[in-house]
Amino acid sequence: MSLAASQAAFQAWLQQADDAGIAPTLADPRGLSVYQNNYRVSLMACLSEAFPHTLAWLGAEAFEGAAARHVDAHPPRSFTLDAYPQGFVETLRAIW
Repeated sequence: MSLAASQAAFQAWLQQADDAGIAPTLADPRGLSVYQNNYRVSLMACLSEAFPHTLAWLGAEAFEGAAARHVDAHPPRSFTLDAYPQGFVETLRAIW
């Protein structure tokens, strides 16, 4: 498998947790859950920091549910997390 294919498979696994994807190609796939957890937590924290008033208004549980839905549906498209919150308003509108 080429480096580009491995990176694409790893990114897909981060987003979908497909154990049939990249995990079997690694020597010890048990540690992968750390990467997936960090990926999700980082994106959700990014949304929390970008929308503190929305977080306070909705409450932590509702906000985290909306953020998780956004993370699942919208993988980052930029090299920086500064751009990630773009589009979260549309996710909120779709939910409520």
